[in-house]
Amino acid sequence: MKGLIKKLFSVLLVISSCVGYANNKIVVTGKPVILLPEANYYVFPKTYSPVRSYHLVNISGDNRVCFITPQPDLASLDTLKIYIVLNDKKFLWFCYRYSPQFFTMDY
Repeated sequence: MKGLIKKLFSVLLVISSCVGYANNKIVVTGKPVILLPEANYYVFPKTYSPVRSYHLVNISGDNRVCFITPQPDLASLDTLKIYIVLNDKKFLWFCYRYSPQFFTMDY
């Protein structure tokens, strides 16, 4: 009986951790912005104004979610480091390939 209770408890822990993991997805809103390549960096279209801590972008047909700092929780995703010029300042961005396993789209 004790062994059965331990097994049930273990199963419940695994299930609750999976549910918790699913709730930790990053919600991204809006449509991807197509970045414009220049020399060795990218620029935004003139109509874009950043308002979030991340940027949903399209680079060479690939949707990516970009941050100004590395995101350790996304390290398993394909990562592209790019330079962005915004307001005459150059920033290194860490862009992670969009994956429904890690992100949820909210248009």
